[in-house]
This record gives sequence, structure tokens and C-alpha cells, in this order.
Amino acid sequence: MKVDGEIYYHKGIGFFGRETYYNNEAGRLMLKIDSVHQRIFYYGEKYTEIYYFKSKSWYNSSISLYQFENDQLLVKFRRRYNFLKPIYEVQVEENFHNKLVILAFIFYYIKGYEDA
Repeated sequence: MKVDGEIYYHKGIGFFGRETYYNNEAGRLMLKIDSVHQRIFYYGEKYTEIYYFKSKSWYNSSISLYQFENDQLLVKFRRRYNFLKPIYEVQVEENFHNKLVILAFIFYYIKGYEDA
């Protein structure tokens, strides 16, 4: 995945890929998705940002990403069908600009829906 000119490599770890790691070109771990505990860890330069995600229901196919420290809704992801073709909708909070977290979250769930 390429974000702002920097390339990140992702790798599924564990039984059925329960954890997904994103490393930069230098090999530094930048982001980890823990699907068991429904958390995303972003390892920034000075501190680690923690996010969690919740699903309303499988039928509704709606997933939301929240900031761990204050429960602020950051990204809402929804899947619906139009003539048996999936349509994905994403809403991102206006002040949330972490592109790596947004893209990794979207990719993780689209891949999960497509593989199911």
C-alpha cells in the first residue's frame, strides 16, 4: 500500500491471520490490526495511537472505527448491495487525517467481506 509517497507492506500473522502488520520500507512496524480484540495500533514517531472497531450487525454490514481514549467516531464503513453487486460507503470524520489507519481499516474489512 502506498500512502503519501511511502510504501507499506502488510502481512497476516497468526492462525487465520488474526493480526495484520503494516511495516514501512525500512521494516519498522507502523500499524497492527488485532482482529481478536478489535483494535488497531498505530505506532507513530512519539507515541502509539489506539483505535477500536465495532460492528452493528452482520446483516447491516456496518462497521465503525473509534478513538480509544475518548470514544470519538472516526470512520464509518457500510456495505450494501445493488443488483447483487456490493457497494461500499465510507464516512470519515472531518478532523481525522491518518491515511494509513483509514486505508488499512477499509482494506481489512473489504478483504474480510470478499473472503467470507
